[in-house]
Amino acid sequence: MKLIATETTLDAALAWREMGVATIPLHERSKKAALPWARWQRRLPSEAQIKTWFAPGRRHEHANLGVVCGWEGLTVLDFDDLTAYARWQTWTATQGEFLRLLARDTYKVATSRGVHVYVAVDEPVSNLRLEGLDVKAGGGYVLAPPSVHPNGRRYVAMTGRMVYRVRTLAELLPGEWLRAVPPPPARTTHHTEQVDPWSAAEAASRGNGASVVQAIREKVSILEFFPEAEKTGAGWYVALCPFHDDHNPSFWIKAEEGYCGCYAGCTAKPMDVINLYARLNGLTNGEAIEELRGRV
Repeated sequence: MKLIATETTLDAALAWREMGVATIPLHERSKKAALPWARWQRRLPSEAQIKTWFAPGRRHEHANLGVVCGWEGLTVLDFDDLTAYARWQTWTATQGEFLRLLARDTYKVATSRGVHVYVAVDEPVSNLRLEGLDVKAGGGYVLAPPSVHPNGRRYVAMTGRMVYRVRTLAELLPGEWLRAVPPPPARTTHHTEQVDPWSAAEAASRGNGASVVQAIREKVSILEFFPEAEKTGAGWYVALCPFHDDHNPSFWIKAEEGYCGCYAGCTAKPMDVINLYARLNGLTNGEAIEELRGRV
């Protein structure tokens, strides 16, 4: 993956698209997405779409830029501070010529406190929080140049026009760092079992037919939208929430019953697959039914 020199947010977004990586607009001097962004985890925005966001005179002309991780295996090592980054650099220098060159030449960004190291990984990678380091992979995004952090510091490319590719995450990090990964927090209670699934879909589906709604619920699994979901119990799964900057999986899924929600409070009520699809894609429930109808 080869980057080109860019100066504006529009140029940067178009350059990332050329590499097959989606970007999204964030609020000015913010890490918060300026629009529903989950669809761009699965759909690459067109050049025209990018220009409607970032071109001069457009609504998000001065927006920050979010690079969506997971595309083409894109993974970002987010070092919290320069001390952690220096530890990693020291380790890579002892691991052979390829890793030494990767650490020196792969695309890197100076952040408000530390460094982002961009790599592409062939194997599926989960988001991790390690000592002094977050691993950002599918299901999240990172602030990218020429964005401005909320504290006023600008994200600046350091070195490298290439994003180096490796087979596994284990090639990039010391074994003791990965062995220290804590297990996902246990979910000992599930209050949602006492709550009926959100029934707004029926209200929106008048004229579509209740049979269509039921068929969608039976044929379209919520797990389709969370390929990295981890099973935590009989029929229960947990995944990174697509509705906030989630680092510790907080989105619960009750697969057999077909409803889901966020432990952190992003969802006021449990959602079925129609509600979920609508919110992921910025649609009404009725529009979601029409799009999902084709699957059944």
